[in-house]
Amino acid sequence: MYIKGPKQLEAAVHMLVDEYAPLTIVFKGGEQNEIYLRFVSDYSLLELGLSTRDGVLTSLKLVQVNGLSGMEIPSLPTIVEEGLPLFDVAQWKGNRLVDINCPVELVLSGSSALIVIDKSRKADKLLRYENFGLAVSEGYPCWVLLKGLAIEQIEGIKRSVQQSAGGGFL
Repeated sequence: MYIKGPKQLEAAVHMLVDEYAPLTIVFKGGEQNEIYLRFVSDYSLLELGLSTRDGVLTSLKLVQVNGLSGMEIPSLPTIVEEGLPLFDVAQWKGNRLVDINCPVELVLSGSSALIVIDKSRKADKLLRYENFGLAVSEGYPCWVLLKGLAIEQIEGIKRSVQQSAGGGFL
């Protein structure tokens, strides 16, 4: 999926961690009717909720991941743009769901969580909104970085991953 760039919005970032999904982020203030871009494999599922009106990112849900990755958090790209990612959904032709066969990985380091979408691409730009960042390469998602998480949030993510790894929901 091609990302057009950032969109400036007044939206609060709400993060949820529970036993059913390791990580859910909802951007309050945007439209709630969503279409979904999903990165799917036999052992992982990441859903990006996009506004049906304009394609702006409204939610992110890491449903399942196969354990924690030992990968390091990559360097931030030199180009950083402020705002929520704006996706080009015109090419979806009315579909409410687009699946991309792509395993995702999760890295926890200090007070940060990294969701790796495509490690074969080197990020050239970061779209940042508060403590949330989506790195892209030529308009394609590479990884998501959440910074400044509390110890309780990191521990909750670890517990949820441990409970769902190796069989969970998929």
